[in-house]
Amino acid sequence: MTLTKKEIREITGFTFSEIGSDPENWMRRAIAFKDAAILIAASDEYSPPFPYYYNSGIALELALKSLGEK
Repeated sequence: MTLTKKEIREITGFTFSEIGSDPENWMRRAIAFKDAAILIAASDEYSPPFPYYYNSGIALELALKSLGEK
């Protein structure tokens, strides 16, 4: 028996309706983007540091989403 990706997501509970309403999920993702921004900031490869700005902005957006879901 072969399952589709959609069926696997539904079985595991990893659907947007499940994870989208979970504030802890949004905060975990925010922390991951923040950590990526910190690593980029420590690197000398990016000048100007647009990847840092991007990751910082996404982290902020996700953190705010986690607050709004409570």
